[in-house]
Amino acid sequence: MKYEKTLEDELDWNSINQLHSATSNISNQSFEIKKICVTVEVAALTFIAKLAGDKVDTSLFFASLIIPLLFYFVDCVTWSQTPVPSLLCRYQSGL
Repeated sequence: MKYEKTLEDELDWNSINQLHSATSNISNQSFEIKKICVTVEVAALTFIAKLAGDKVDTSLFFASLIIPLLFYFVDCVTWSQTPVPSLLCRYQSGL
């Protein structure tokens, strides 16, 4: 028995391809956010260490905790605002 493609199948596969592309773009954005986080973290800790002089300041510890938490929040908000994962699962389960 030979499989014949239908118009609905083609539309579903096109939708899956578009959603896969959107997921890839979101992943790239997330990676860029992480690179910016590391850059800001290193710059902030270097600046704080230079201002603190020879002694270890508690602001170093707070900055090393707060900056990644803020970027984690930005990353979560970016990912949660896209309905891509749920749509992708819905299309794949329908095939």
